[in-house]
Amino acid sequence: MVNPVSNLIDVLTTSGLRTGELLPRSEIHRLGKYHRAVHLYVFNSKNEVLLQRRSLSVDHFLGLYSISVTGHVNAGEFSANAVRREELGINSAELRIDFLFYSLYVVIGGPVLVQVVIKLLL
Repeated sequence: MVNPVSNLIDVLTTSGLRTGELLPRSEIHRLGKYHRAVHLYVFNSKNEVLLQRRSLSVDHFLGLYSISVTGHVNAGEFSANAVRREELGINSAELRIDFLFYSLYVVIGGPVLVQVVIKLLL
């Protein structure tokens, strides 16, 4: 793996392969380029999922409720490392992360994203 490049994101082909182009998050969104992001679903022992309220300063879905954690995968970074990098307030080195599936979708009013969906069991 290449050393992760913070603040830059890999541009992907429509089949999810890296093109070699690196762009900042704002440019990827503005241009509607394919890229990777992670979703982390945090469940407790009762199988309840933790939700978060999105910031009023993000570029889409302001103030709405969303999944536990979401974030972009930096250039050259593994998806599992991106999940651990997000601010969880817990020791992420000891997390058991189970890969669930990939999904491809278009964000309303925004870019096309390739999502890597992961869950965490506490």
